[in-house]
Amino acid sequence: VGSKVYGDGGVVTRVASFGSNELAYPVKRAGETFHEGEFWTIDFHASPTFVKDLRKDLSNDHRIIRQLVTKEPRWPPLYYFSSQALQRVADAQNTPEMFSDEGDSADKGDSKESRNH
Repeated sequence: VGSKVYGDGGVVTRVASFGSNELAYPVKRAGETFHEGEFWTIDFHASPTFVKDLRKDLSNDHRIIRQLVTKEPRWPPLYYFSSQALQRVADAQNTPEMFSDEGDSADKGDSKESRNH
């Protein structure tokens, strides 16, 4: 999978193997019943058309019992950050240039001070 990602101009950011584990339930595929399998995750960045082709290739590969390709959100969930970190990001984004039509910068500084206390 990694070589296919690279070949299409994508980037692999993480590869993890969780080893051979017993499956939660028996899986039948191509006339065989599987009770255990190797679990892998591969994080990558690639074009949407590549992902569509990858899903097809993984489904046709006889060595793969089940596969799931998901899209990771652009930003991690907010609960990963402290409220102080979120406030610093908000303050950095709320620069005086953004509010140039709402009044002078002295008023903005006063409102920012009152918000931080």
